[in-house]
Amino acid sequence: MSVSTAAIRQVVRRKLGWFKPKNIRKTFVEEDDRALGCSIRDIGQIHPLACGPDGTIFDGERRWRGAKLVELEELDVIIIEGELSDTDLLVLQISSALHRADLTAGEKYECVYQLAMRNTNWQAKDIAEHLNFDQGVISKLLSFSRIIPAGREALKDGRLKLDDGYLLSQLPEPEQAELLPLRLSRSIPNREALHAEVKARKTARKNGTVKQETGRFKATLDSGIVVTCSGPLKSLLDLEEAGKEIVKKAKHAREKEGVDDLKAFEVWLKAKSK
Repeated sequence: MSVSTAAIRQVVRRKLGWFKPKNIRKTFVEEDDRALGCSIRDIGQIHPLACGPDGTIFDGERRWRGAKLVELEELDVIIIEGELSDTDLLVLQISSALHRADLTAGEKYECVYQLAMRNTNWQAKDIAEHLNFDQGVISKLLSFSRIIPAGREALKDGRLKLDDGYLLSQLPEPEQAELLPLRLSRSIPNREALHAEVKARKTARKNGTVKQETGRFKATLDSGIVVTCSGPLKSLLDLEEAGKEIVKKAKHAREKEGVDDLKAFEVWLKAKSK
């Protein structure tokens, strides 16, 4: 059953001990949560939590934490009934977090990446539609898989912003390692300066003045088929995208062009690339 078709009860009141936190948010600031709790106590609860029948919190963990800190006894909650798949639950949590919670760019990436890995046939536009979120932002978040580990850590703790991470993801890892500390230290003062630097390096690579790095991948599948790839592969996401591209072209060649032989498909691909 999808989130959209799950049965929803009216708003009810529940004791704080009934709720069970299960949130994709990784970072909570007690001072901020306490301020939220004070707001609920003094002004009233504007938005009810959303939970499953067993108390699992789908949306509103910060409200619950804040209420505990100021020793409230109960909160309003909408109880969503019916079977929710792991994907349904993840979509509900992530959608709420992206729209309402102050997650860092790194935390948002981890959310969206979880959803992408659980639904490998989804493109950025599919994820954006399910989350009711901007496709451009989703594409930028997915690009973080191509960023070096130090960059992802900086994104997670908020030192590196969304647009900066997206720009760095367009460069090979050695150049990322070179530019990341310059951006974090503000030696590269702003996004515009980083954009200019990235653009200059990409232009130099395109003109042949910088050698483009080549990644290689080889694996034996359970069927015994050996898969070998080479080219500008920098991450598992690059490999996934390459796999999707070859499957799409193979399907087109077989269904639209009548190509059903591997050698003929290879010749067909070479002809298309010219």
